[in-house]
Amino acid sequence: MPVMCMNGYCSVGCMPEELQKKEMFKRSEVLKRQRQYKANLAKKIHEAANDTKKDKSGQEVAEINSQRQLSVWFIERMEKMPPKCENCGAEKESLKLPRNGRKWKSCQAHLLPKRHFESLKTHPLNGMVLGSGFSGLCHCHDDYDSSWSKAAKMPIWEEVVRRFLIMYPLIRPEEHQYIPDKLLQEVNQV
Repeated sequence: MPVMCMNGYCSVGCMPEELQKKEMFKRSEVLKRQRQYKANLAKKIHEAANDTKKDKSGQEVAEINSQRQLSVWFIERMEKMPPKCENCGAEKESLKLPRNGRKWKSCQAHLLPKRHFESLKTHPLNGMVLGSGFSGLCHCHDDYDSSWSKAAKMPIWEEVVRRFLIMYPLIRPEEHQYIPDKLLQEVNQV
């Protein structure tokens, strides 16, 4: 007897044989769709990396606009990181499926907010996997972003401080006003 869930059959193996024989569920078709997805992803990364602009003298200047850099940052993290919250350890493998891209992206947390720290928004150390309520993983990302006092009580706080101390010299002087007191105290102790 086939097993059903909210979205239909749980897997191709649970479907009746007549549905399994349809072209869209053949292994070759599934593999072709996966290859196409990866090719499209590689194309996006390549386009972002080769985005150039000519300056007034006509020379090409490699300049990737801020939005494209951020997109590449998210894409790379989503490809490399496992779908496991670094704070509480909650896991959800289904987040890696292409249809859950927005939910998986919502789990990519910036340790220092990208709106205030333009100089660090694509820095590799300025990110962690923290589950968001939208993803259904957990609410650690939401709790972290709600206030610095809540963030300071989370198990990941020591790692956040360690990474902040590494990134501190890279913060532009005009961004120093946005550094939270909780992190400034850590800098003064060092």
